[in-house]
Amino acid sequence: MLAVVLRWGFNDASHFSRLFKHRFGICPREFAAGAHDGTYAAAGDAGDVCGLS
Repeated sequence: MLAVVLRWGFNDASHFSRLFKHRFGICPREFAAGAHDGTYAAAGDAGDVCGLS
């Protein structure tokens, strides 16, 4: 994931993860594992940062 984070101009994987979860309602790690179902409704609260601090 770090390569994606850096490629898109983020310097911090935690920040990227929070924004991703806020926008898509799923952690990048879960998305990569195939947990997504094709619906990308934005979640209201980023909450957990998917195991990143």
